[in-house]
Amino acid sequence: MSINYVSIDAGNGFTNAATLKGKSVKTVGFPSIRAMSRADDFDIEGFGSVNYPIYNWQGLRYVVGDDASLISLDSVESHRGYNRYGNEMQRFFMAVAMYQLGLKSSDIDLTMFVPPSLLIEQKDTILSRFEDVNNQLAILPEGERKPIIYNLVNINIVPEGIGAATCFMLDKRGKPSQSASELSGNVLFVDIGMYTTDVVLLQNGAFNRESLSTATSEGFGIADRILSPLAEEVRKKAADFSAINLYDIDRALRNGLKTGEFTVSSGLSNIDIEERFNAYKGAFSNAVADLLDSQYSSLRNVQKVVLVGGGATFINDLLAETYPNRTATLENYSSMKDVSPLEANVIGGLRLSLMKQLQTE
Repeated sequence: MSINYVSIDAGNGFTNAATLKGKSVKTVGFPSIRAMSRADDFDIEGFGSVNYPIYNWQGLRYVVGDDASLISLDSVESHRGYNRYGNEMQRFFMAVAMYQLGLKSSDIDLTMFVPPSLLIEQKDTILSRFEDVNNQLAILPEGERKPIIYNLVNINIVPEGIGAATCFMLDKRGKPSQSASELSGNVLFVDIGMYTTDVVLLQNGAFNRESLSTATSEGFGIADRILSPLAEEVRKKAADFSAINLYDIDRALRNGLKTGEFTVSSGLSNIDIEERFNAYKGAFSNAVADLLDSQYSSLRNVQKVVLVGGGATFINDLLAETYPNRTATLENYSSMKDVSPLEANVIGGLRLSLMKQLQTE
């Protein structure tokens, strides 16, 4: 059985994954939430029904991502916190991502990510959790006749942010890239996630292992700073909005960034949240700037700040006003235009895998 190289960042807020399909990279992404499905299949003559993809996992049936928040406001499951890495729910999201990438039962070389501050403490625990299930992920998506089994023949654990930096160091084939020169001097990679912000300093393309222990700021992501406060405001506007949660706000903002329509709808009520979103993202941008000021002396010795992660698109322009000529996302570099800030870690992780593959050939 041939080996498939897969890179997955199953974060608190979003699961992103990448693999090679021929010479091309395929990526998928979905919110890291699920809801248990208890409905049996049945038909009522004359009526259609809405069908969501169902995943059978460890004897239970689940709906994933945006579908989960649409079918069940009360039973949405997510997992944030110290002990989530390699646990049952994260393994589930990884199995779903592999299936959505189009992979059937196969041997997998897996690259996964953890916050830098947890790497040393959590690595052995994560690996033991996979060993407890014999390094296998077995999932049965509805429509498949038998379970899909992914054999994890290798597990690479990479700090968040380092994956993004690898996009500069290695090209699409895993070979040294000419873009590595962009990392000359002191470059900060700021990975803004759902519940955390990771700040990793690279010095001429190398990182200080000792600094990883203080690289992660907990409770400092878009959930606590933007989504939850917005959801609380919306719930107060009308009775129809009483059940609105941060996942609804997240879905509305992602749609707004694509279409320009920042509307939350529930029952007969609609509300435009763009103005309040702008206020909260402005406050969050200021908070990130304060964090960088305090940790890195107002960027006195930093040549560039590169924003990645789900929050990068929210505050990049605002932070660039605070630090003109020093703030960038990957899309600001000609060699990175095909890498989105949201997928930067998984693309970098895939390139790391390809580099290792080249070294063994």
